[in-house]
Amino acid sequence: MAVAALAEPTAVAAQEAQEAQEAQEEPAEAQPAADTEAPEEPAEAQPAASTEAQPAADTEAQPTTRTRSRSRSDRPFYLSFGGGPSIGLDSGSSVKFKLQQEAGYHFLPFGDHPGIFAGVTFGQSYIDYSIFQFGGRAGVDFAILKTDSFRLLVTPSIALGFGAYVVSSSVIGTEMRTLFNLQLAGDVKLEILDGKLAIWVRPIGLDLFINGGSLERYDVLFGVQLNL
Repeated sequence: MAVAALAEPTAVAAQEAQEAQEAQEEPAEAQPAADTEAPEEPAEAQPAASTEAQPAADTEAQPTTRTRSRSRSDRPFYLSFGGGPSIGLDSGSSVKFKLQQEAGYHFLPFGDHPGIFAGVTFGQSYIDYSIFQFGGRAGVDFAILKTDSFRLLVTPSIALGFGAYVVSSSVIGTEMRTLFNLQLAGDVKLEILDGKLAIWVRPIGLDLFINGGSLERYDVLFGVQLNL
């Protein structure tokens, strides 16, 4: 009886020790599970944000840049300024320095060409005596060479208007003579800056002044043109 009484408390003590040991092992098993599952959430969220946001910004920015650029046909207005020698072809005429200003509009473009234009032109020639010119000019801009950075044009044109010879001296005072004026010209233009600016030269420029007789002059001009 005494042996049985001693064995029973010993069995109870062993059972309590086993339960305590199992209670200590349960947190140890739960903790690694929490450690292994927690890092998975940021690992999945981070690449999703970087891969989706970056292509969207690239695809939306490019069309906006293209719509801002204007084509050459969107700039039909032009302002032109030039100057150069004006050579008298009749006997006794002198070489003068000529200034020219012009404003006009391209109203009929076709293909890759700026097309037909019309405008008003003014001219002033000085040395010895003065010549003033006013008239209307019409012509065609043909594009003969085009690249991504420039365009080369040739421009035949004709102008009709009036000219005034003004002579001043101490003997006769100031004398003015009005004449009909016809201008035949051929220009070469180099367009740059997306067609905003053109540098031009006029190797062919015939000026005819008619009033009873006729006077002829040959102009070689250089200038710039602003396309608006």
